This record gives sequence, C-alpha cells and structure tokens, in this order.
Amino acid sequence: MTFTIGFTGGAGIAILDKPDDQTIQTKSFQPDYPGFVGLATGVGLALELRFLGYFGVEMNVLYASESGSADLTVTDLGTNTSTQFEVDIGHGAVHVPLLLKGAVPGKVATPFFMLGPEFVIPNDDADVELTGINTTATTYSAYTKNYTMFAFGFGLEFNLPTPKVDMRIPLSIRGAYNPGVKNRREDRTRWKPDAGPPLTEESFATVWQYTVRAQLGLSVNF
Repeated sequence: MTFTIGFTGGAGIAILDKPDDQTIQTKSFQPDYPGFVGLATGVGLALELRFLGYFGVEMNVLYASESGSADLTVTDLGTNTSTQFEVDIGHGAVHVPLLLKGAVPGKVATPFFMLGPEFVIPNDDADVELTGINTTATTYSAYTKNYTMFAFGFGLEFNLPTPKVDMRIPLSIRGAYNPGVKNRREDRTRWKPDAGPPLTEESFATVWQYTVRAQLGLSVNF
C-alpha cells in the first residue's frame, strides 16, 4: 500500500444550461431564464491510498472559483424591438471529490481513471454583476446552496527520476455532472412576488450543472 500527498490545481469551464420549462407556478415570464457558462478554477490538496499499485481512493480538498455569464433579451411587444443586458453569477466554494481510482503502473508514466461523488460547499454569498441597462422591472441577484456532483476523469502520472523520493506529476482531465439540476426555471430561482407576473425580484442559484477542467499536480508517495 502507498500513501500519496500533494498539491493540485486546474482550470476549465462551468455550465448551467437553459431550461426547457420557463414557467414559474405555471405562469410565463420575460425575459427567459438563460444558460450560463464561464470560468472554473481550483487549487488545493490531494490525498490518496493505493493498494497493490492498481486500486486506490483519492480525496481532494480544493478551493474553487466558478462563474458564468448570460445575455438576457428583453422584447418590447409594442414596438417589437429587443434590448440585451448581461448577468454574471458565481461563487467561491470548497470542493471535496472522493474518488475510486484504477491505475496501470508504468515505468515512465501510469495511466489512471477515477469516479465518485464531488461535494460542493459554496461561500454564503454569491457574486452577481449586471452589465448594460436592465430595462425590466425586475431586480436580479444570486444565491448559493450546497450540492453534490458525480465526478469522473482520466489521466497520467509521470514518474520523476528523483533519488530516494518517489515524486510524480499527475495530469488529468476531469468532468462532473450534477443530477440535481432540474429542467424547470422555478426549481433554479427564488422570486417575488408569489402572485406575479411581473416579477419584482429574481435570484439565480449558483448550482452548476456541468464542470470540465484540466488538473495538474505534484505529489510525494510513501
């Protein structure tokens, strides 16, 4: 059995798609809830126990920054003209992937694959920024809540020729999917008033549906 400790970090994208069902309590609202996409970065600690060189359990503790932007289109039904403004939402969060891992030991590099849950604990406050002129009567904001993703990935560990110390450089591509994100607008937002339309307030949940990132690290194995 070997024990691994190291640092890891990476960057990629976070995605929250546009839901098909745009109603809230069976009522329609304009503008539509959009799809968000943006940058996701993370850095932190990596720990692993590996058995017989082939099977292991890896845990990361990463601090991540994830954000996405979207254009909201407002159509004036009287003049049939449209205007747009941009909404950016995001959060900082602690990510804790707990992954089962399979590997094929090699002399120069070890290929591996992994899968398991990834627990996401965001900061209490979400980030939100509007660019352009909001021509609606709605005030927009964002909020955070904890969620869990299904994570998977593959990569290579490059063995360094360091004397007396087993050091490696793991490089991986990782994806994650959140099955808890529903295809309905009313499940992704908070709004006021309950009896709308029109909405006076709408708040977007920063619960990401998909993430993809490339991750690079440096580890010491005992």
